[in-house]
Amino acid sequence: MSTLTLIPDREVRKCAAEWHGGQGSALLALATSGAILEDCAREVRLDMASLVLDTDENRRQYARLASLLAYVEACGPRGPVLGWSEVTF
Repeated sequence: MSTLTLIPDREVRKCAAEWHGGQGSALLALATSGAILEDCAREVRLDMASLVLDTDENRRQYARLASLLAYVEACGPRGPVLGWSEVTF
């Protein structure tokens, strides 16, 4: 049986901050407070679908988003995380 290794919180914050869709975005909530809203996984999937995997950079971004999606799905919906804003990237 394999063990799922999740990306660190600092990478979660960084990726969510880079990919959020603005005010009201579930990814913005994740980036700023650590909260995982119901729409968070959907937003990540939409961002993944928007990438054309024709360059190394786009493939790297897709892999980062896939790691973020794994984190979001493993943690599930949650409210704000105490101390999240102190997680630096």
